[in-house]
Amino acid sequence: MKNSKYVNIALPVKINSTFLYHVPDGIDIQEVLYKRVMVNFNGRLLRGYSLSQGKYTKAFKIKPILKIIDKRIVIKEKMIEFAEWLANYYFAGIGEVLSIMIPKGIRPAEEDIISKFTPQINKLTILQEKIYNNINNDINDNKKKFYLYGVTGSGKTEIY
Repeated sequence: MKNSKYVNIALPVKINSTFLYHVPDGIDIQEVLYKRVMVNFNGRLLRGYSLSQGKYTKAFKIKPILKIIDKRIVIKEKMIEFAEWLANYYFAGIGEVLSIMIPKGIRPAEEDIISKFTPQINKLTILQEKIYNNINNDINDNKKKFYLYGVTGSGKTEIY
């Protein structure tokens, strides 16, 4: 067991601490770090967050990680720093904070988010395209403020 790889896992509990778990044999520690994992915590299955490499200790029995949930990294170093600050400031557990920051559902890759919010003019109606082009012309003439008026569902958001 001493030669195994260990990681510090933040769990969604009211304790502002991480818990040491070992990486199962045959799995590289890089496949676990900065990802969500499933672990046994006092007989309950909990979703945790793998934050850093840990060190072996004889103080308590070290349980294995049961499942790696994510295929890609979902936690960045800046997120961990911010979560630690929030946990300390609000007397919360770091795992609780990360649970709020990282939803249970699968998050899209950054590229997917960018492409989702890229304007797609070809999906606008003829009237929407005309309004969009008028706004672009006004922007080129140094006009910066616009008011789009219309009933709910009339297409204002598409133009925006």
